[in-house]
Amino acid sequence: MDAWRFEQAVAAAADLPPDDALARLEEALGWWRGPAYAEFADQDWARAERSRLGELRLHAVERHAQARLDLGRAACGRRASTAWPPSRRPRNSATRS
Repeated sequence: MDAWRFEQAVAAAADLPPDDALARLEEALGWWRGPAYAEFADQDWARAERSRLGELRLHAVERHAQARLDLGRAACGRRASTAWPPSRRPRNSATRS
């Protein structure tokens, strides 16, 4: 995954209507493949960046869910629902079992 390209796509989605934002975020989340900078896990410089990018990914997942809700869809698709830690999963009637 190109971190800069991911960050730009997530930022650009903020200014789009929900249907376009949903498409942009789906594309960006589709680029994500495993932990950021996994090959540099033992390097000090990578720890903060890995944490920052992990938070950005969770933010993108949350915004993806909000765009789905804005369009009258369930908040979580299959990929999104498994990507969230339990403490950050949306709490609404569309996601409760």
